[in-house]
Amino acid sequence: MEHKVLIILYNINNRTLLLKDKKAYIVTSSGGVYSEGELKPYDFATNYVSFFLNLLGIEVVNVFRVEGQAIVGPENALVNAIENIVINDPL
Repeated sequence: MEHKVLIILYNINNRTLLLKDKKAYIVTSSGGVYSEGELKPYDFATNYVSFFLNLLGIEVVNVFRVEGQAIVGPENALVNAIENIVINDPL
């Protein structure tokens, strides 16, 4: 299985990733606030997905978070997230 994945994602002849020059956004949703404060060390999902995409050759452009839903409610968390969207490098 591992060998098949490497063949699909990696060109052995010129030693390049086949998904290079691709960009992605990560969108997350959570009940707590993991982007800052005391819960930041527990933000494993964003780090994991970012690492995996980088491993494939995909650059993570930005992370959008709808967080704090258990604190401020889902609607308010979504409004806060939309107000804080900044796109620095469009796909």
